[in-house]
Amino acid sequence: MIYADIDWSRVAKPQPDGYDTTVLAFLLHEQCQWTKHVPAPGSITIVNGAVEVADDPYKMETTRFVSAFEDLTTEEIQAVDRHLAAWPDGYTSLAAFLDYYWPKRYRSAAASARQVVRLRESRGSSSSHKDFREPSNRHNGWTTDTRVTNAIVTVDDPEGCAEGIYHEVGHLRLETCGIQIETHDNRLLLNGPDEMYDSPIRFDKQRPMCAVIHGLYSWLMLTENDIWCASRISARDASKYMKRNLPKIQNGIAEVERHVRTTPAGELFISHMLDWGRDIVARGEAALVPTDEAQPN
Repeated sequence: MIYADIDWSRVAKPQPDGYDTTVLAFLLHEQCQWTKHVPAPGSITIVNGAVEVADDPYKMETTRFVSAFEDLTTEEIQAVDRHLAAWPDGYTSLAAFLDYYWPKRYRSAAASARQVVRLRESRGSSSSHKDFREPSNRHNGWTTDTRVTNAIVTVDDPEGCAEGIYHEVGHLRLETCGIQIETHDNRLLLNGPDEMYDSPIRFDKQRPMCAVIHGLYSWLMLTENDIWCASRISARDASKYMKRNLPKIQNGIAEVERHVRTTPAGELFISHMLDWGRDIVARGEAALVPTDEAQPN
């Protein structure tokens, strides 16, 4: 593959034939010699053995979460994997693109982590990822120099965890395509980093167009999976998430449509991303069921 041959209309949305991840692997290899990590023998895995579950080598902890790896249960991992697998094309893309899942646990749940009945005080998840483009991942005794794609997500709620993994992979996919949160490489977008717009996710300040697209795209990834979870696992549980997230997607689509400026390649990528977003809104609204839960403001 060469850059000029990329069909950008098939890169935004995970494809049944894996074309999107073929392109992403090509781009990431060009950037930093990335190749897909093969999980270590005997390691904990998800996504049909393609993604290794390991302790976060950066030892990232916040006021909200701590490591969950030492007390992680088989039942928790199976529940997360079941929710990830609800979306077949998404699951295939994870297998080809994600190297590691580094599990965390909310601090409120960590206090009772070894009880038989675990706390699920919070729906959703907290998530992050480390920049795979760093020159070395040599931290805290972790001795590989291989750059790895990764998702750092709390495991307490299985559907929320699946959302968080797809959310972070959405960010990773855009970064691989040259769109960072605060800047971009001008291959797809033309909006300057000093041009500010309304974010569908953050309401405290305006953001550059690349950040607006990150917010929208990561929500497309997780909401597509919620739609599949609604049909294959629990429509009521998935509706709790979608009722809150579908308006964000609608707002993001409108803002990008109004203000985005693209290269010819970017026009293909963004237009098909927006088409996918409109389809997600239509299918998501059709999948909603009553939840007996007030919608947050």
